[in-house]
Amino acid sequence: MVAVSCGAQIRQQILIHIPSRYVNTAPKTFTRRAMEWSMLNPPLACRTHRHIMVGRMHGNGSLSIGTVTNGYIVNPVMLPLTGRDYRVMDRQAKRATNFGVSEMVDLVKRTAKSVAETFPGSVMQVANMAACGGGEIPWSVSHHSGRDVDIAFYLLNLQGKQAQLSDMVAIGPDGTGMDDTGRVLTFDPARNWAMIKAIITDPHVSVQWIFIAHYLKRRLLQFAMQHGEPRSLIIKASQVMWQPHGSSAHSDHIHVRIYCPVDDLMEGCHDIGTNRPWYVDHSDLVARRVAELSAILRQRAGLAAKAQALDTLGAIGTPEAHQAIVRMLGSRAISLRRAAAHALFRWGTLQADLDAMFNTLEGRVDGITALYLMYALKRYKGPGRCEAMCRLMGIHKGWTVPAALGLWRFRAPAFAAKVLALRGEVPAIPSLIRCLKDNNAMDRNACVQALHRITNRTLIFNAMSVQPAVLWHTWSDWYAGHRDATRKDLLVSGFAISGVLPYASVNSMTFSRLDLVALYREALTNPHPYNAYFLLARLTHTGLWLPRNSMHSRLFFLNQRLMKRAVEWGLALPHTHEKTGQEDR
Repeated sequence: MVAVSCGAQIRQQILIHIPSRYVNTAPKTFTRRAMEWSMLNPPLACRTHRHIMVGRMHGNGSLSIGTVTNGYIVNPVMLPLTGRDYRVMDRQAKRATNFGVSEMVDLVKRTAKSVAETFPGSVMQVANMAACGGGEIPWSVSHHSGRDVDIAFYLLNLQGKQAQLSDMVAIGPDGTGMDDTGRVLTFDPARNWAMIKAIITDPHVSVQWIFIAHYLKRRLLQFAMQHGEPRSLIIKASQVMWQPHGSSAHSDHIHVRIYCPVDDLMEGCHDIGTNRPWYVDHSDLVARRVAELSAILRQRAGLAAKAQALDTLGAIGTPEAHQAIVRMLGSRAISLRRAAAHALFRWGTLQADLDAMFNTLEGRVDGITALYLMYALKRYKGPGRCEAMCRLMGIHKGWTVPAALGLWRFRAPAFAAKVLALRGEVPAIPSLIRCLKDNNAMDRNACVQALHRITNRTLIFNAMSVQPAVLWHTWSDWYAGHRDATRKDLLVSGFAISGVLPYASVNSMTFSRLDLVALYREALTNPHPYNAYFLLARLTHTGLWLPRNSMHSRLFFLNQRLMKRAVEWGLALPHTHEKTGQEDR
């Protein structure tokens, strides 16, 4: 089965409502960052994903692949913008986020119908589901794989009738809220409880979470108890409703998340987070699927089928699946070695895979396989990830691969040094200093740049014109006096040396608001603002969050939080980013 394009016919009812301000009239000469952000402008583009089924136990229909925070949808199903008992709200209708797996779309329709049967004339108002094909959306950190939906609360106007909403309305602890037009609206516990009840008693899906503000949860449970609902139902509702930590309070909508359908589990769907008491473990079914795919790798099947089996094993991601993948790194067929390396890069690497990956890199390996393996090591987040990069730095090898504009030459030490620099790995400083003895100029320059980034200081400005021995002695002498320094210590002292922070603040490690303003301005004016933003995050307890694949986006969201903190301080800080609506995590 191959995922097909959603096509113009699916998007027609969305496109006719697009205001002119959303029409992109810029010439098609984007930078990488402009392209990244243009793809997140509403309406979101439809992303298609190939997923060829192999074996007999494969899934069918629409499939949720990956996790809700890092996944996609194969053969997405569209929820029509309007139905008999529901409607997608105006603001969200312009985004093209009314897609999901069939189980989620059907749940929305059944829930709306159930509430309308109990309260005739009721219309459930739907917000974000997922983009066509899934993937990242700028309004939420989840909603990637078609198993999430945001539903606005049923609200009453002053006449006691259900209010029709153009966007979600935040409800306070007193049960009231105000929309953009100034209308005072009231939380309707009867209809909202009917909605919750329909969702958690639906026989066709298993609900993992319903995110909601804690005071609205109490209001709904009190209503259920007062109206004689069964105790078992109230307990289940209490367990499934939750206000998430470190996110919005969900005071203007509920966020429903369902468990992976059984078909999807066999193709690489993953549930994350706490399992509820009613969770059904299907690990035996997944184990049989892994055994079937592993058998295909041992049979005389075609190379294409084996490559797809490797990709599906990577998506499933169990230890047994990874054992089958790393065995193929030693295959005689170069296409299977590349497919195995690509599966580790695409779906992630386990700690047990590392030795086999390094053995492959240290042996005779082609450039494309090596590139996949090194990027897989870059994405590895398990125990010993810093040690893994330091080990990669010790492989003094280089490769050349075809690129768009000719040939691209890369080396393992230089690649590892750049990764360590991005992460700010202080424990890697000794390995980076040893790298300065390397006779290869590419490796040596990458290690110097990494040391500049991690330590926040430049000991030698023109490192390319200095002998390797001088570089090594200079940094070794410096490190002898800074062995016990933390990342924060290095950043603070580096900004003191460069004049960004006063020595008085550094010596006392107490920073005034004006010190933070100076750091903030440094972050806005420096072409490499990461150290300033990182220190700001530590000093203000702001935290770097969202999205994982774009440092520009991380800086944007941190900038938003710092601006809010500046307002609390009564300071006027420069602000260069355009605001976008971040609604839900």
